[in-house]
Formats: sequence, structure tokens, C-alpha cells
Amino acid sequence: MDKPEKYYLLTVKLHLKGIEATDKKPNVTSKGRPYYLREPGELLIGRQNFHNGGIGIVPSWMKGFVASNAISSVTAIKGNIKFYYYYLSNRIKSNILCKFLWSWQRLFELQIKDIRTWFWPA
Repeated sequence: MDKPEKYYLLTVKLHLKGIEATDKKPNVTSKGRPYYLREPGELLIGRQNFHNGGIGIVPSWMKGFVASNAISSVTAIKGNIKFYYYYLSNRIKSNILCKFLWSWQRLFELQIKDIRTWFWPA
């Protein structure tokens, strides 16, 4: 992203409390992490706090906000993003999916074929 310091940051709150817009701007450094413009309707996952409920959907009014690469983004190619959010948030609550997705280093990348096999087994 070109000139992320022109945008405000958003953050993923813990305990399934959603996405929050802040009045802070990124601290851009020459060797700093990249920032990405987040779009309404994206499912954001805080990789370091996924197991603590760091997940939410960007609301429609939250346009023009950025987040660092520490926050992963998932969009629904097929289906409703709210369904995926509710499915993952219920699994977080029951702590079943966390064992599958979480590693000490990073969250494994979700692929559509994996999601398809979870919901529509052959």
C-alpha cells in the first residue's frame, strides 16, 4: 500500500467483540511491516489472538481503514461471510477449531477446498 500514514488503523477486538476503528495512524518505518486497505464485508482474523476470539467482520461504514499484515483477511468466494464468522466463532468458544488452526508461530492459511470439505463432505 502506498502511503498508509494517510489512513486510520482498525483493530480486531478480543472475545468476539468485532472490529474497532481507531483514531491512530500507522507508524511507518523503512523496515516496518506492510499495511493493507481493508474492505467492508471482509472477515478479519488477528493471528496472534485468534484463540482469544480475535475475529470479526468489517462493517459497511468502515471504509478507508488499514490494518497490518498481523491481521489476516478472508473473503467469501462462495456463501455468506457471516456464516463463516458464526461457524468459526462457535468453534472458538468450544475450543475445537483452535487446536486445528493454531500453531505457536502462525495461523495456517484457510483454503476454500478445506472449507468446502468441512461443510460439504464428499
